[in-house]
Amino acid sequence: KYLKPNDFQPTFTHKFLGLLQQRGFLKRIYTQNVDGLEAKAGLPLSSIIEVHGTLRTSTCTNKDCLNQIEHKDAADLLNSISSLQDLQNEENDQQESKLIIPHCKSCGSLMKPDMIFFGESLPQKCLRMIGEDLSNCDLLFILGTSLKVYPFNTFPSLVSPQCPRVIINREEIPLLNMQNKEEDEIPSLFNDDERNSTDDSDDEQSSKLIKKKVKNKKMKKKDK
Repeated sequence: KYLKPNDFQPTFTHKFLGLLQQRGFLKRIYTQNVDGLEAKAGLPLSSIIEVHGTLRTSTCTNKDCLNQIEHKDAADLLNSISSLQDLQNEENDQQESKLIIPHCKSCGSLMKPDMIFFGESLPQKCLRMIGEDLSNCDLLFILGTSLKVYPFNTFPSLVSPQCPRVIINREEIPLLNMQNKEEDEIPSLFNDDERNSTDDSDDEQSSKLIKKKVKNKKMKKKDK
């Protein structure tokens, strides 16, 4: 009940994925996140599948209405709630009495964020797209997940055995036996701290950082 859209900004990783998409290397992103940062980073909605839904929009629960509002309007609705901090500092019964639940401006029914809640089923269209995309995948990137949640835990096995699978995660994934581990090179590629403090565009910074990593890796191999 304390879901509230925040002004989080896309990371360098989001923008790096955007660069891949712009250059024709990325067909689809399947994300577990509901924050909408992929779209905020400039990726077209046609390339993003938000498997667990999104907080970018909310929809009226009245099936005869289904009025949908965007993030800004949802934030305005939630701002009608008494100070969130004040609510969190009070007892449960006092919280309930002060909580104002957002209602549809068209019909007065409850508004619900367009995310999948526990106990709700994933959209069948999403599951069909996963099967279609992964059966034709020629390179699979898996970023920042332990692969414990369905359907993402099935992705590595849904692609062709000949399809390279690149896993980038802070912790090892026990169920996967990776052939190669680049423990130093790959994580730093996605490290915001290594971005240039110049006026270069995100695309220019991404390109420079990739070239830097490739050059460093070649030099290390030459020294061996």
